[in-house]
Amino acid sequence: MKGHSKGSSSAFRESIVLSTKICGFSDEITWCRRSGEGTKLVREQIIEAVDAQLARLGTDYIDLLQFHWPDRYLPLFGADEYHHELQRPDATPILEQLQVVAELIRAGKVRSFGLSNETPFGVTSFVRTAELLGGDLPRVCSVQNAYNLLEQNDFQCGMLEVCAPGNADLAVLAYSPLAGGALTGKYLNLKAASQEARMKKYIGYMYR
Repeated sequence: MKGHSKGSSSAFRESIVLSTKICGFSDEITWCRRSGEGTKLVREQIIEAVDAQLARLGTDYIDLLQFHWPDRYLPLFGADEYHHELQRPDATPILEQLQVVAELIRAGKVRSFGLSNETPFGVTSFVRTAELLGGDLPRVCSVQNAYNLLEQNDFQCGMLEVCAPGNADLAVLAYSPLAGGALTGKYLNLKAASQEARMKKYIGYMYR
């Protein structure tokens, strides 16, 4: 930082909580990788993503690294209900994901990690794996899921129990508090909404 001593720059950085995300499994999102391949939560890609983020952000460490969505199959982003037969045998085991995060924490590149677009089952699996296997496996500290007046049941009927202080005791980062714009009233007259509006541009966005 220009005009700042090394000490003041360090103090400034320490006053910021910097959070980033890395992609879960997708065979369609190819622009996030140098190779142009799809994304997975495997060691190579997690480390590649973190190193690239550190370089772009001009910092030595990330305060909160989040897995943007799971590596295993889940019906997300407008998909319908869960179908067991769609599970992929090549999904990266949770233990392996935790081991990579532990490696990054030991290297000083990451300080803590969280989950996003997860289920109560997924969050509990991460927490229990770290607790039961002990050692230097990191414990998930937060979960970021959609939460708004139109989308409360999933959180209140399952995730709230997981995150409670007496259980996993996780911080909750709510996203889409206005339900993708639905709660602003902009879609009451759908014909008048811009073609660039997310609910018209992305079929299945904010499905409810």
